[in-house]
Amino acid sequence: MAKSKTELASTGHKGTLKQVAALVDRHMTLFFDGHRGVPSPYLKGPPGVGKTDVVHQLAEKHGAKFKDVPLIIYDTVDMRGIPYVKDGTTRWALPGEFPRDGKGIL
Repeated sequence: MAKSKTELASTGHKGTLKQVAALVDRHMTLFFDGHRGVPSPYLKGPPGVGKTDVVHQLAEKHGAKFKDVPLIIYDTVDMRGIPYVKDGTTRWALPGEFPRDGKGIL
């Protein structure tokens, strides 16, 4: 059975774009209010449904910087950074293009 073009999935929930947007908005509210156990929503759906637009609008609502990263064109080291050792422990030098201050959504 074919899925509706407006159907998305987020953290195990399925629904319309509006329903998923409400769920992601709730996650953002909790996270930005300091609740660190909130899982990061993962949106998936067919091209052109509005996934990026929803997240961009919610980022603006929450006063967060938004960085759209098409993961298909990135390698693991691109996202995690370059490894280096400090005090006998591996650390990661984060990519310079990622925001360092304030609220952000990747």
